[in-house]
Amino acid sequence: MTFDYKKPFTTADGRKARLLADDLRHKDYPLVVALSVGEGGNEFVHLYRKDGTMFYLGIDATLINIPERKERWKYVFSDFVSSEFETRDEADKFADGYKNRIGLLRIVYENDRIVEQEYFPLHGEEK
Repeated sequence: MTFDYKKPFTTADGRKARLLADDLRHKDYPLVVALSVGEGGNEFVHLYRKDGTMFYLGIDATLINIPERKERWKYVFSDFVSSEFETRDEADKFADGYKNRIGLLRIVYENDRIVEQEYFPLHGEEK
């Protein structure tokens, strides 16, 4: 997967990282990143390439994006499935007034890939 320094990121070995600058005047290492070290909250500054890599012996400090999770909702009707909604409230508002609801689907995406699904049958109830 391609690294995008404009989105939330961490190191591959799980340390917190934050972007300080993306325009350092260096032809190979324009990113200036603070990495957390130890438990005291101390940070050290490192230079990175735009692809999230750096040269540093002994540690895997490669930067990776934190998976972006999003939850979506869909109503299942006896004759169609609704579009996705960002919140359960939005889905409920759309479904109000329809008598043929048979279920509700909760979908969780990470980086636009489905990682979790949950189906709630309505058993003839209206909600």
